[in-house]
Amino acid sequence: MVMATISKGQSNWANASARGKARKAGLIDDTRMRQLLQQSPDSIAASIAEFGYRDELDEYADKLSGVDLVEAALNHNMDRDLNQVLGFCQGHLKGLVSIYVERFTYQKLKTALRAIRSGVSLEIVSSQVLPEQNEANRPWLELVNDSETLQDAVSALEGTQFERALTDLDGNDDLMAFEDALDRHYYSSATKKLREGTTRHPMLLRYLRTEIDHRNVINLFRALKQEMPAEKRSELMITGGRAITSTFLRQAAEAENEEA
Repeated sequence: MVMATISKGQSNWANASARGKARKAGLIDDTRMRQLLQQSPDSIAASIAEFGYRDELDEYADKLSGVDLVEAALNHNMDRDLNQVLGFCQGHLKGLVSIYVERFTYQKLKTALRAIRSGVSLEIVSSQVLPEQNEANRPWLELVNDSETLQDAVSALEGTQFERALTDLDGNDDLMAFEDALDRHYYSSATKKLREGTTRHPMLLRYLRTEIDHRNVINLFRALKQEMPAEKRSELMITGGRAITSTFLRQAAEAENEEA
């Protein structure tokens, strides 16, 4: 399981930046992306093979097709790229990149918890949801295999970075509560690291705090649409945003409708 760590030593900003820009130059540009949006899933798969995704597409082509094939290939490629980027970053820079990359570990855990809660078989999860060909998925497949309930998963995660996030959910079987707790834990942990110590970085901190605001607004409107009570809406809110103060956040959570 990936965990953001505090890296020591000299950072290689110039070298890592040059390598990052080279990778960015190889991404699909806006014009090509608009063209892809007009294509069928099978055509998209054929097209993106020429943009650096052929190996991943070939990896899954014998078992998946259409949207499932494209999604599995893209996710596998992203996991590989993230690992490579972390590999060429050093010192303080590596610590910063790790903080951002860690969000994808939380996302995989949430995916595994959804599978456990829904009772999806390991065979389906390992072939369609978290493909076993992707090494980054294997810890989460083990979690799915070893857990029949969400509480089993909580027990299995003892001693990991996620234990504190899920401690208060003992006996809880509400999947949304688990996902919200993990979101809050990620942002709380990430922003704390960016405020102090060797991973202090105001720019990335500002970005994450803005992202918290954005997520809170989305969560609030979804909660209002689902007619959740004010108390439940308040529980969905993530503290630490940039523009939306805690007072305004509390007032917004207590609003009776979207206009308010």
